[in-house]
Amino acid sequence: MKETENEIIIEVPNLPPIKINKKNIERIESTTPPDDVCKLIMNLYEKGVIVAGTTIDGKVSYYNIKPGEKCVKITLKDGRVFYVSS
Repeated sequence: MKETENEIIIEVPNLPPIKINKKNIERIESTTPPDDVCKLIMNLYEKGVIVAGTTIDGKVSYYNIKPGEKCVKITLKDGRVFYVSS
């Protein structure tokens, strides 16, 4: 994750970077991902898979988070949430 004067940029291997305008961010905090997601990710992580995705409704997105490790939670003013490895 990179930060510029106006944006937060999330880089995901083999995908174009995701740019979030700072004006749209409600808050940024350090946290751990939700347990239900961590269980799924743990199964994939043991096989060497990096997880990046979003829920069907697009409200929650995950980028390279790892079970048991802190991540950055970015909450947007429109209610969308991003969990990004720190």
